[in-house]
Amino acid sequence: MIRLRSSIFCFVAVVLAGGLMLTGCASSKGVATSSDDYGIAGDWKLTSVLRDGAELAIPYGETITFSADVPKAGSYDYDVYGFSGVNNYSGPVSIDGNFYVGGPFGVTMMAGPADLENFERLYLETLTDADVFRIAADGHGMEIAKSSGETALLFNRLKLDATHWILTAYFDGNGVRSVDQTKAVPILSFGTRMDVNGFTGTNFLLGGYDVNYATRQITFEDIGVTEPHGHGGDVAVLEQVFLNLLHKASHYVWSGNTLSLIGKDGTTLLVFTEK
Repeated sequence: MIRLRSSIFCFVAVVLAGGLMLTGCASSKGVATSSDDYGIAGDWKLTSVLRDGAELAIPYGETITFSADVPKAGSYDYDVYGFSGVNNYSGPVSIDGNFYVGGPFGVTMMAGPADLENFERLYLETLTDADVFRIAADGHGMEIAKSSGETALLFNRLKLDATHWILTAYFDGNGVRSVDQTKAVPILSFGTRMDVNGFTGTNFLLGGYDVNYATRQITFEDIGVTEPHGHGGDVAVLEQVFLNLLHKASHYVWSGNTLSLIGKDGTTLLVFTEK
């Protein structure tokens, strides 16, 4: 890895239209003492892009994500991946205090509308060329920028609170199978007090969940459903499969507008699209 010089920075960064303010001080000691010294492990959503001091509009309806896995203890190096508007990307990021080194990033080869491709190009170029990292004192805001001030990317931490999801696929014992969206399908909603509610396809459910956003570990607790409404057939079968798989989930993957619940053995159990 690249050894970066030691320094101390204080910063204030304000996004005029987005309303996000990053404030605080960070110190570079030259030694990483824990597995996530800089607090970026987990999932982030791009909220603003500053270009020469002006805020650029993020393409409507696009969720640009940046996800970092917890590095090994004593390391500055994060494995990073995400969705850049048209393609998925992945690569290494090193952070030492406020110093940032990103890439090279591997990118899938999907084509998209010209405006999305242009925005994606700017985003990925900034991730690669940036050299400054800043994080808010509360850990909910992050900035990756060029020290020249040319471009800055600002993110908010992605949290499950107040999100709503529709089931699109599930593990049927052999592989991941799509859900027929013309029929009643399960819905999962996360509350703001570690509670969860939703619809199983025939009944309503209530319960709780526990989550670690840095490691993406998740468990669902005390899940209960209303009295059966007498529905049978495929919908009732899907309900039982859905509830069984929900209890087996141990962690999740959030990419763009897709949430996947994963089992302890790495099997994709349930796949949702954000509602």
